[in-house]
Amino acid sequence: MEQFTRGLRQQSLEEFAVLLRRKLWAIMDGLKHAWSHGYRRVQIESDSQETVQQILNLNSLTISNGLTVAIREMLHRDWETLLRHVNRRAKALADWFARDMRDTCHDNNLFLEPCPAVLELLLHDLQQSLVIPDTGIK
Repeated sequence: MEQFTRGLRQQSLEEFAVLLRRKLWAIMDGLKHAWSHGYRRVQIESDSQETVQQILNLNSLTISNGLTVAIREMLHRDWETLLRHVNRRAKALADWFARDMRDTCHDNNLFLEPCPAVLELLLHDLQQSLVIPDTGIK
C-alpha cells in the first residue's frame, strides 16, 4: 500500500510539473507576442497562484528554471508589465476568447462594439472578482 501511495504522489507531482510548465509557456508566448507587436503596457493574469509565485519568487528552486528566468528577463525589458493572480471564477471572458476565438482570430482584432456574449461575460467576471471567499472566520 505504501508503494502505491508513493506512486500516486509521484504521479501527482509529475502532472503538476507538466501543468506548471504549460502555464509558464503560455505566459512566455503571450509576452513574446506582445513585445513583437509593439505593446509596451501589458497586464498578465493567471488563475494559477503557483505559476505567479514561481515567476515572482527570485530565490525559488523552480521546476522550469530556464523558462522562469527567460520570463523574468522578458518582464524586465523596457516596458510596463503587471503580473497578478486572478480568481479562476473571474476569468470567464478570457476562457471564452481562448476557447472560442482561437480558431477564428489569427492576429490582433479590434472590436468597435462588444457582442452581447462579451458584455455578459464581463459582467460575470466583475461580479466574481468582487466576491470575497468565506474563510470560516467570524
